[in-house]
Amino acid sequence: MVEYISYFTVLCFSFLMFVFILTFYSRKPQTQIIGYIFGVSTYLCILFSILLQGIPPLEIISLIEVVFMTLFFVVFATKSFQKYVGITKACLFAVLIFLTGILIKYGYDGIINHNFSLQIILSIIILLYMGGTTLGKKEERNFNYIFLWLLVSNLLQAIGKHNVIGFIVVGFKLLFYYSFYHYFYKKTYKDLGKKIKELEALKNSYHYEVKKELFHMELQQERLMNAAYRDAMTETYNKNTIMDILGELITLDKQPISLLMFDIDNFKCVNDFYGHIVGDECIKKIVEIVKKTIRTTDYVGRYGGDEFIILLPNTDIHQTKQIAESFKEKIGTITNPKVTVSIGIACYPKDGETVKELIEHADKGLYFSKKRGKNTVSYGTLF
Repeated sequence: MVEYISYFTVLCFSFLMFVFILTFYSRKPQTQIIGYIFGVSTYLCILFSILLQGIPPLEIISLIEVVFMTLFFVVFATKSFQKYVGITKACLFAVLIFLTGILIKYGYDGIINHNFSLQIILSIIILLYMGGTTLGKKEERNFNYIFLWLLVSNLLQAIGKHNVIGFIVVGFKLLFYYSFYHYFYKKTYKDLGKKIKELEALKNSYHYEVKKELFHMELQQERLMNAAYRDAMTETYNKNTIMDILGELITLDKQPISLLMFDIDNFKCVNDFYGHIVGDECIKKIVEIVKKTIRTTDYVGRYGGDEFIILLPNTDIHQTKQIAESFKEKIGTITNPKVTVSIGIACYPKDGETVKELIEHADKGLYFSKKRGKNTVSYGTLF
């Protein structure tokens, strides 16, 4: 019973560690060496089972553990083996071939007869390994304490392997292999946890960068759209856009449309006397007054320089004149420096059925306002 438990403990955990380490540490060749050492143990367990045609006794298990610890000690006590992983793998393969040849040629009877010697050798190797790595990092020291369970199991087996002691030996042996697996299991998931956090941080960083880039792209697109359709200084529609809007209103709605065209009286004098910065601020202030005066359904655009066009859909001539007089009065009282505006009016479809005809008629009204002394509203020759 003890032999069965010991054998399957070594076989199962060795195979488990072999597969586990090679799977999760595929990018860490130095750690993979441990997996290959467990692969040697797995191979020897299967080999002895075939040669003996049954479950190997504890003495054979001890030999397998001696080979395991010897390889472990030689590999990790020699930096060259850790540095040259390919050479180490080749050496482990050579050990397998050598042991297989020796066992087939000379048998294994001598192993059983020298069981006590195997216990001594195994204990010495464990102590040498633990002593040689005591001064390492804390994590390495914690790992090395795992070998204490194998040492205790080995010493108890030297005393006796029958009755209660045999099961205690198996218990410590099982504890050693489980602790070995548990150490790498925890280490693996600890490393995975770090990687997941790094990936989350990277993901959040990428998410933030993508959002920021999209925001800048949308902002740039908005700026380009504004540059294409709006006047940069006043944020009103530019000349082409306001004329396109008028054309669309004529084509789609077929409703009455009033058009106001105005400019600032003596604006050149304002620029010459106060400077262009004050002149620009004056234009902005007038546009602000216009926007507060007109409805949300109306349109205002810069026709050029200090000349603007206002479109008033569904508005007759009398309503248009009231709106024009209203913002003309506000401009004359609110602006600083004091300025006035001259306004010309055109109505669709009475004064024209095309954009060109309406613009010409409104421009004619603006001309009449200038001739009448400025600061006035004109509709053809009526006002």
